[in-house]
Amino acid sequence: MKTKGGIVLAWREARGWTARELGERVGTSRQNIENLEADAVDQPRYLPRLSKLMGYATVEELLDLK
Repeated sequence: MKTKGGIVLAWREARGWTARELGERVGTSRQNIENLEADAVDQPRYLPRLSKLMGYATVEELLDLK
């Protein structure tokens, strides 16, 4: 089973973006993105923006990924 952080990391890398670039797109820092990708945080406040950027209608769709 993939983790939420692993899914975000793979999605970001597939686009060739750095953690800093993704952070800028969702209004957070590089460190916050890296923490999310390492599964060190559960549901950060920028998760709704990230979910939409990734093409999900809701945060729940992202969280339900396996």
